[in-house]
Amino acid sequence: MLGHRAAGLNPMLIGIDSTSPTIDPRLYAELKPKVGTLVENLYHFNTSQARESISSNAKLAQMLLRDMTFVYPETGNSRKRHNPYRHPIIQTVINVSFFSNKDDVGVVHYEHFSPMPIPIIALTLTVVECCINEWSDGIRKESSWDEEKFQNVYTSHVSALFDFKAHSPSNDDVLYQLQCDLLKDACKHAGVPPYPIPESGRFPPGALEAVREGCTQPTSCDFPAPGENPGIVVETV
Repeated sequence: MLGHRAAGLNPMLIGIDSTSPTIDPRLYAELKPKVGTLVENLYHFNTSQARESISSNAKLAQMLLRDMTFVYPETGNSRKRHNPYRHPIIQTVINVSFFSNKDDVGVVHYEHFSPMPIPIIALTLTVVECCINEWSDGIRKESSWDEEKFQNVYTSHVSALFDFKAHSPSNDDVLYQLQCDLLKDACKHAGVPPYPIPESGRFPPGALEAVREGCTQPTSCDFPAPGENPGIVVETV
């Protein structure tokens, strides 16, 4: 949980204000232990040392990594794979890592998280993928920090998210909707009301305090339509 130091956390550490976002190894080190446990539980890896379990784990890891299957809620049947980026592990990792309570970084630095930044989603996917990779031989083997490897994985996820947006049906920004949905659920998990981004891009006096304190006012949880959000713009190079 990042909440114990959220107030002093520079958003640059997360990369959400960077035009060339990178992964900070300190943040990766904080996320990986909890994500490793979630990957084991939510994708149903088996810690048994039995030969059949080891073989099953290796096949499962291979299947999840093929064509980014792990981002879909339906991982078992390729014909039923719909709604990419809706696997519950994505929301769960964001909740426990950035919105565990009203003092966590996603609430304290709420202005940087509305809607959920693409770098946060890409970081989540990167750590999840790396944890799945640890099961490639059927028995989990802890991986060490590899800046070049993880940066490449991260960059590929950023690109894939923008491709997801580009291939959305006309007039239907599914990526923006994903960002808003992730934020709404994360705020609910933290016990605070989601707050809309004003068209001016500035929060009115007292707005952030209301969110941090879990007040019920203002009660609106609607987000601005695509094109009206003057929030964070992420560019890849």
